[in-house]
Amino acid sequence: MEYLENILEQESDFPEQTEPSLEDLMREGDMPNEQEYTEQEEASEKPSKKRRKKAEEKQGQEEPVEELSVLDIGDAETSDTEEELYDEAVSSAEQEPGTVKRRRRTRQVELLDGEGRVIQDHRPIDGQRELSLLSAAQNGRRILSATLDGFEAEEGTMPRAVFYVGPVKVMIPFNEMGFRSGEEEPDHIDARLRIGAMLGAKIYYMVRGVDMENRVVGASRRDAMNLRRRTVLNAKSSNGEYRVREGVRCLAQLLYVDRFVARVEIYGMEVYLHIGDISNLWGNDIREVLHIGEERPVEIVEVIRDDETGEAVSITASMRLAEEAPQVGLQTQNTYTGTISGFSDTAFYVKAAGIPQEIRCPIKSNYVGELMEMNDVVKFYVRAIYDGVPTGAILKILKKVNNRTWY
Repeated sequence: MEYLENILEQESDFPEQTEPSLEDLMREGDMPNEQEYTEQEEASEKPSKKRRKKAEEKQGQEEPVEELSVLDIGDAETSDTEEELYDEAVSSAEQEPGTVKRRRRTRQVELLDGEGRVIQDHRPIDGQRELSLLSAAQNGRRILSATLDGFEAEEGTMPRAVFYVGPVKVMIPFNEMGFRSGEEEPDHIDARLRIGAMLGAKIYYMVRGVDMENRVVGASRRDAMNLRRRTVLNAKSSNGEYRVREGVRCLAQLLYVDRFVARVEIYGMEVYLHIGDISNLWGNDIREVLHIGEERPVEIVEVIRDDETGEAVSITASMRLAEEAPQVGLQTQNTYTGTISGFSDTAFYVKAAGIPQEIRCPIKSNYVGELMEMNDVVKFYVRAIYDGVPTGAILKILKKVNNRTWY
């Protein structure tokens, strides 16, 4: 109590202070007038408003995008064949302040061949997909198809057929082309002619080897032909009959087309078709209706097989029998043009365009006294049609085959 009383007594010793009045302050210049007070108050509030605005902008601004880290697969060293994992998220030309551009990160990728082995050379390889498919076809012994693009040969050497699967070069040596066996081995000039005549044709082949580094593939057409003969041509159906037999229609690949003959492949066997087996319509040149590289339906006329093994030795086919024969468009007492297609002791036979049947023109009914030859173009008229077979009479020779002059 005494301690508190002493304190109180000490406070009471301080001189008494009185607050100055408003008039005294204004008189002394310490108190601003009303207009000055308002300006000072606004000035004092401006820094606080700026701080609040900056705080609001900072709060509404997005957080910076952190860089994404990716764990590398395999070795720590980078490879030229790495795949890109991320693309650039923000264009460098237009970026908002405070944002961070995503960096592209890559990972190492292992390359495997057709047998699942790791390719140690990680350099970029064009055609990696094609090489993998060809290698897988080799392991699975699958038959592939392609179109012959060309052939290559050094001077005095046998040629090799060449075509491309994407950027991958495929080569077939001449002895793997599967030409008919039993013939004399041709020289390099004849071999070039044989392969050159097949350029543009569709062939079947099997892969024999793959060179990953040089992007070159070795193949064999002969292996594909042997496999097709074994699995299709000489195979039997569930009823015990051969799948390829007389009366069956199938697709044939055109390998060679000449004026009077064409060569096709039927399930691994090459078959020749003559001009009379090509079409129901008349034609003087097979090349007018057929083109190399096409696939056309044919009807099997005869298959000769070995008595012991049952393997097909030869095939006779017709493209004409696989077509829908057009109806006879000739009318009696009308005149047409045609070509001499045959003759006998009693009549000439004329082939007209668009007419499957030959018109028989008896010699006694013809109005031409000069000698007529095969392939002469003549004018005739139809006398009658008996059981779908027309007969007529030759009126005039329009063009001779020997001198090619018009009359």
